[in-house]
Amino acid sequence: MKTRQSPGIPTNGDETRSVERSRTVELLALVAICIGYFLVILDATIVNVVAPILQTQLGTTRTAVQWVIDGYLLMFASLLLTAGALGDRLGNKQVFLAGFLLFTTASAFCGFAASIDILIAARFIQGVGAAFLVPPSLALLNQTFATQQERAKATGVWASVAGIAAAGPVVGGLLIDWLVPG
Repeated sequence: MKTRQSPGIPTNGDETRSVERSRTVELLALVAICIGYFLVILDATIVNVVAPILQTQLGTTRTAVQWVIDGYLLMFASLLLTAGALGDRLGNKQVFLAGFLLFTTASAFCGFAASIDILIAARFIQGVGAAFLVPPSLALLNQTFATQQERAKATGVWASVAGIAAAGPVVGGLLIDWLVPG
């Protein structure tokens, strides 16, 4: 005689699929969080290499180009604590997504900037987006991974991404060599 399974109680197959789905969600969350963090750290240093080229191509002063570099870092550093507090109040996922959208939009404006003024403004906005990415990213790791061991591994990956992204000047140099004619 067969026993009928209650619809609300998962079978072993359902539990396995649920665990696999949970692992997939965790992995996708880790990838998305690390991509955002990678871009924030990369953009903090990559512009330093292109400063002389920006000055020449945009026909501007060294001081204006310095604002391109410092504007990003100024906004990023200034708003980290505010972004963390907003993540606590409004939800880390919402703040992270808003930061990613703002950062990405400002990055596009940086890429298409035809004047130094537009580039400086876009870099300031990019710094705001960066600030709204970092604190929620770490909080999201803590919310996404259930055990202390899983959180430690995910945080290790997150921190490693920052180390890799610190190679921004190397990436900038390669891009200049590849994109800017001799």
